[in-house]
Order: sequence, then structure tokens, then C-alpha cells
Amino acid sequence: MKQDISFRLDEEILEAARAKAERENRTLTNYVEALVRRDLGLPQDEEANDGFVLWAPDDVRDYTLVRDEDETDESYQERKGLIEAILASGGR
Repeated sequence: MKQDISFRLDEEILEAARAKAERENRTLTNYVEALVRRDLGLPQDEEANDGFVLWAPDDVRDYTLVRDEDETDESYQERKGLIEAILASGGR
């Protein structure tokens, strides 16, 4: 259930938020709600969806990362960390 609230923002922040929401083709309310959901680690609802959806097979977590032949240890660890972070933030 949605609830109306009011709060004060610095004019500069409000104008920047309005402009960003407009560029993303969102209402200001939708933009602010999406930011709060993201910050709190809550799932994005359909209205707050920021347009990015990642679909993967159910067994994607069973995937073994294959190291490229000429990949450095540092590069491999960076790529591995990125993939783990994406999977950890994706829910199912």
C-alpha cells in the first residue's frame, strides 16, 4: 500500500533529481522510491524497475569460471569478483 509523505530537499538536489527522473522517463516519486529501495537492498517492484533485468538459467550458480589463457591473476580475480557480485545481488 502506498502512503503519501512530504519532506524538504535542498533546491539544487530537487532540480537535479527532477532532471534525472525526466531523463530516465520516470516520475520524481518513482525515481526517489527506486533509490531508496536500492539503498535498503529491497527488490525493485515493477513500477520502480530501472529498465535493467538480468535473466539467467537456474543452474547459473553451478557454473565454473574458466580462466583465459593469457589472463593475469589480478584480472581473473577481478572478473571472478564481478561475476560473484552480480550473482549475489540478483536474488534467485
